[in-house]
Amino acid sequence: MLLTKIFWRIFKLLTFFLFLPLLMFTFPAAAKPIYSVVGSVKQADGKLAPAGLKVVVTNTTRQLTAETVLGLQQRGKFAVIFTNFDGQSVVGIGDQVSIWVNNQSGKTVVEEAYQVSDTEFRAGRSIRDLQIEPVKITAVGVKLADGQKPTTVKAGEALTFEMTGSADQSASLTVDGIKALTDLPLKEVTAGKYQANYTVQPGDNSTDGILNFKLSNQTNSSQQLTVDTTPPAKPTNLQMSGGKITLTNYKAVTITALADPSSSVTISLLDTEGNQQTDSVQTDTSGGLKGVLDTSHLLNGRLTLSAQQAPDQTVQTEQVLTDTDRTYTFT
Repeated sequence: MLLTKIFWRIFKLLTFFLFLPLLMFTFPAAAKPIYSVVGSVKQADGKLAPAGLKVVVTNTTRQLTAETVLGLQQRGKFAVIFTNFDGQSVVGIGDQVSIWVNNQSGKTVVEEAYQVSDTEFRAGRSIRDLQIEPVKITAVGVKLADGQKPTTVKAGEALTFEMTGSADQSASLTVDGIKALTDLPLKEVTAGKYQANYTVQPGDNSTDGILNFKLSNQTNSSQQLTVDTTPPAKPTNLQMSGGKITLTNYKAVTITALADPSSSVTISLLDTEGNQQTDSVQTDTSGGLKGVLDTSHLLNGRLTLSAQQAPDQTVQTEQVLTDTDRTYTFT
């Protein structure tokens, strides 16, 4: 009888200890006052990230946050622990947890969000391995103020340089041959879109200069730009057909000259009272030009014949006496 009682007690104890883990697994404890998040951070090339990055872990469901610095104990590794000394839960199944890894300037280099699983809850620990995405440049370009792509840019023209790629990065631009466009900062105007404006200055010259866009450690040199701010040459061989104005040609005086090929030249006749007749003429591929001026509103006497190669440059030529055989007046 005694043996039977002893046997029965031993059987109950064995049954309790055998089924206790199963009971614990099936019916988890109501409170979980300790919860840890551990893991690693790798660079874009797969190597463990260097120490110094800030790791922030937030349980957004319970509004709890813990922080640490990457690599305190081991390169590329981190660990944070949530605790509650009053025995209240710091985590639950389905809780939303977010991890941010920030660089020294405070920019996020990688982030991850997850929900706490049943297994993680029971273990009181989550293991998360993160990898920094490589910086990418997806598009670069340059345009004029009217949105058109430039061919040859002159002094005074406004340029807009644009680059699209990974957000929250340092961005710059260098144009070969132009000192003022060396490491020009590009501002992030919207997430992942960078921009800089520049007005071409006299002396900025570059033939097919490479546009070197840089985003963090990535570069793109697929674009070229020609900038020519060399002042145009002074028009030469400026002549008035026949050398004078007569009753037969005063309404259509032909002016000829030589200037830069395929350029715009403004020719004019100015009388002694400041009255002026002008015409904008396009030179041919050899630099020759021919324009026609109506002088019917100019006064008799001496006229000044001039040519202007560019809007910002007045190129005076010779003065021409034009009153010979011009014996009429206008009212």
